[in-house]
Amino acid sequence: MPRLKLSRKKGVKQADTGLTPSNEEAKTRLEKWLKQFGRVTLSRILNQFVTALRTTLFIAKLSGDRVFEIVENIGKFPQMRRIVPKMNQEKIRENIFETYRIIYRFYENKVEILSVYHSARLLNVQKILNN
Repeated sequence: MPRLKLSRKKGVKQADTGLTPSNEEAKTRLEKWLKQFGRVTLSRILNQFVTALRTTLFIAKLSGDRVFEIVENIGKFPQMRRIVPKMNQEKIRENIFETYRIIYRFYENKVEILSVYHSARLLNVQKILNN
C-alpha cells in the first residue's frame, strides 16, 4: 500500500508509490542527459517539433490540392493516361502522382475513381474491380 506524504500545500496529500524518481535523482538524470546530448532548451525542441508539424501539414495540403487537380484533369481528358498493365482493359487507366497510383474507369459521360493507393503495394486487381 502506498504511503502518503504531505505536499508543500497544507492539507493536500499525495501518494508516494516509489515509481517516480526523487528530485535529486531526476536532476542527476537530466544533467547526464544534457551532457550527452548538449544543452537544448525545451522551447527549442518544441519549436522544432511545431515547425516540422507545420511543414508536414503544408506538404499534405499541397499534395491533396494536387490530387484534386489531377482528378479534375482526368475528367477532362480520361484517355490521356496509360492503360493499367495488369488489367489490360481499354477503359481502365491510371495516373501516377508521386508515389500514388490513381486508377479510374471512364465511360462516355463520367469517370469513376476505382482506387488511390501507394505504388509500393501490390496491385490487387480483383479487389479493385469488385468494389
